Amino acid sequence: MFTVKTKKSKIPQPISGTLNARSEFAAFWSYQHEDEHSCRELLEQYLIKLYEIAHGKRSSSPGVSIGSVVNTIQFLVFFFGFKTRPKDNIDRLRESILEAINKKRNDSKSDIASLKTKIIQTLNFLDMCSQAKNGSLEPGTKLRRFSNACASHGKTEELQRLRNFAAYPTLDPSVILPGDHCFFYRVMKHECGKKSSALQFVVENIIKRMCAIPQLVKMNPKMAEMALLSYIHMISGVMSLGPRLTSETILELIQTMYQFFFWPHPIGSIAEALLLRLEREYILPGYTIREALSLEGACARVKACSGPVNQRESLVFHITDVTCPQTLTFCHIMRLNEKEEKSKGGPRLKVGQLSSQVKLAMIVSVMSADVKLSKGELAKLAKVNSDDLKSVLDECNKVVEALEQKLSKGMKPADVIQIRTERLTAIKDKWSKLALKTEDNEEPVCLDMKEVDLASIIDGSLSLPQLSHEAIQDDLTYTLITPEQRKLTYEKFLLPPEPIMYESLVDKVKKTMYGLSPGKKLTIRMALMGGDKLMHSFLCAYIRLLFSDKKIENLRFQMFVIPTSLNRLSAYIARQDSWYKNHIYTPFWSKHFLLPWTHIDAYEKDVDPLDEPLEMSNFFLDLVNSYVREAKQTLNLKVWKCNVFENSATWELKSDKRDSKRKGVVSSEMLVQSAISEEATQVLPFFQRLEIGYRVELLRYCETEELKLKNQVKKLSRRQLNQQEQNEYMMLRAELRLENKAIRWKKYETLFAKERTTLPEIKLRFVNADLEGKPIKVVCDAKHMVFTQLVLSNVPHYGDDGFPSDPEKPWLELYSKAAPSHSTKKSTLNAEPCQHVSRVELTVRGNEKFSVLVDGRLFPKPGDSGKGYKSLVVEKMMDPDSSKQLVFPVQTFFPANA
Repeated sequence: MFTVKTKKSKIPQPISGTLNARSEFAAFWSYQHEDEHSCRELLEQYLIKLYEIAHGKRSSSPGVSIGSVVNTIQFLVFFFGFKTRPKDNIDRLRESILEAINKKRNDSKSDIASLKTKIIQTLNFLDMCSQAKNGSLEPGTKLRRFSNACASHGKTEELQRLRNFAAYPTLDPSVILPGDHCFFYRVMKHECGKKSSALQFVVENIIKRMCAIPQLVKMNPKMAEMALLSYIHMISGVMSLGPRLTSETILELIQTMYQFFFWPHPIGSIAEALLLRLEREYILPGYTIREALSLEGACARVKACSGPVNQRESLVFHITDVTCPQTLTFCHIMRLNEKEEKSKGGPRLKVGQLSSQVKLAMIVSVMSADVKLSKGELAKLAKVNSDDLKSVLDECNKVVEALEQKLSKGMKPADVIQIRTERLTAIKDKWSKLALKTEDNEEPVCLDMKEVDLASIIDGSLSLPQLSHEAIQDDLTYTLITPEQRKLTYEKFLLPPEPIMYESLVDKVKKTMYGLSPGKKLTIRMALMGGDKLMHSFLCAYIRLLFSDKKIENLRFQMFVIPTSLNRLSAYIARQDSWYKNHIYTPFWSKHFLLPWTHIDAYEKDVDPLDEPLEMSNFFLDLVNSYVREAKQTLNLKVWKCNVFENSATWELKSDKRDSKRKGVVSSEMLVQSAISEEATQVLPFFQRLEIGYRVELLRYCETEELKLKNQVKKLSRRQLNQQEQNEYMMLRAELRLENKAIRWKKYETLFAKERTTLPEIKLRFVNADLEGKPIKVVCDAKHMVFTQLVLSNVPHYGDDGFPSDPEKPWLELYSKAAPSHSTKKSTLNAEPCQHVSRVELTVRGNEKFSVLVDGRLFPKPGDSGKGYKSLVVEKMMDPDSSKQLVFPVQTFFPANA
């Protein structure tokens, strides 16, 4: 470690490890941005560290991978302004590192060998950036290389493995992946948003690459599919930035894309959507950015105004897990705050309504394609009242529809431009007449037009407004309602447990519903920052929200999964969606994505978000912004419910007799005839998995011991401590740190094994389902059996023994493993432990009880000694209004279909 002297203090500059959030982290990264010499010195230290690790002179720090060093080098190179080393020094360093890598290429245990490609690529980009700063690099070369890098998604052998879904259904969460793609894409978007020439460079390069896709299909179909989806996504992303493509480039792009329209799902449907957007962009340039602005108007927005021309800021709610240190760290870095921003004045906009400034800017954007406007003509339009301004904008949009019909009937593209010019000129003449009505007005009719700078919009350029981010905190605690309390509260439905953040969520949602009229949909964006437990907590709140208020029918929820803790749904999406893996999963799941990092303990008090945004803050916020705006695909996860009974539910013996007499296929009416029909004690919704057995009882024991330890820490933190108690408090805090969890839980496992816990004997009944989810057979084993593991899976987990499940299908994958003493009994599940099921019922013998693990949450909650369940029913959670199975919509970049 070395220090750099500043006017105020010495700021530590470690090349790896963790800095204190309060006193060091913000100061360190701010200083790197301000001081060019210090930033260059830091970069050289990382390069030397990489060199030393490659030659075996130094090992990487605990918890810090070589990938983190590579990521930090790229982060400094791309986003910090400084003069790099001379080119000859870079070349010598690259040769030295590559020489060491080649010596270790046969060493499978070497991290350097596995990251050889990334290290070479990093050094090449460092060389390229040095040339760009010296002016010796051809314009556009960097952007072309960045677009090529964004479309590469791993080695050939890895992509071949992805083709086998049964053997590789999800990613291994313990494997940390390199994350350089997000750097390339952000730099590329930034350049394309500033200059239309940069946009041309990128699109022309993508067109050339797409022409080679048919040949790539013959060699590696999976690689061709990933590359094509990436190219389509990049085109859609850069077209929404503002600058426009030339008509010739759009036509060439349409001709290149047309061949992919006939490809099978999902390529064909995605190509069709892009072709439609390109056609409209050709008919009326700027269509894509105007469409994006209109979509933003249908989203929840803050009251504050972001500027005279831009639309009001759209709002993203972040549901954050305050018990997770990694989530708290990202909230600190990204400056996420639970406090609502104060209004900056101005009239509030209703759902779907655009501000007058945006309407004016969109009209000018349409006209700028063919009709030249003077500042005086624009001033006339600024005096038109809001309703007339809307009618002018509607007429501009009708031009697109009319010309689309003419193109479909065989009109030549060249004739489109002539007709477009004539129609836009007529619209311009019309608004001149409208302006005569208000010519005597000294001020614009629309109050929100007073501050408009006409000179700034006369060129017709548009841009999307900034997104506003607001946190809703959740500490993963529930309020459970008993059947007696349920009668007193007049609950119409059997609702799931109420999370602690539910009231705050309802309050936020109601505030965004201003001006929501019947027939219109308000889009609410929810970014779920946490792991499996947070996902279940929010699912409970989401279902309570759906069932409790009729106005919710007019809301459209978009869920965005950000894995700041162990999140197996995110791992499944990352396996299916390579863009999500590179731009969301890897940056947020990596423990030290950049170096140095910071750490915020869940017990640490008064750690507020950063006062001023850092370059790192903007980087992670940009990742979320891209996810929110560019993830157009929806993964509809089927929602299931688990009805649990604290007392033994009455098992209808007639059902056993009916099941024994049935032969072959059963009707849907027979499915209604269940063995357990009583009202449950609690209903626990889930969309990932449910598990009972030895592992669940072990987890209950470990979490109970963990809770005792945490309560002891809380008790000590609430009073004045003497020296001995202070030492005990610090020792317990250190024991509870995340890096000590494995050692701590190993001790719990040893203690639990000594107790020799007996598992309950279970009677099981389930309904087999076909590939459409329809019931085909009812299976019931009359004998009670002991299962060491019983899993109902909707989302596959890494290392599962059963057949991988598909979360969009209307069935669950049942996997069972009988205890050794019962594994030889004559039973359906002993013969076939894997089953497709649509309903499961079970009960235990006598007074035995069991715990349930639902989406990572343990029920009954840890610490409730003596509590447990005696019966259980798992079935589809239905919407009471539509009688269809509920779905939980999660947004993805690429289709996440197995």
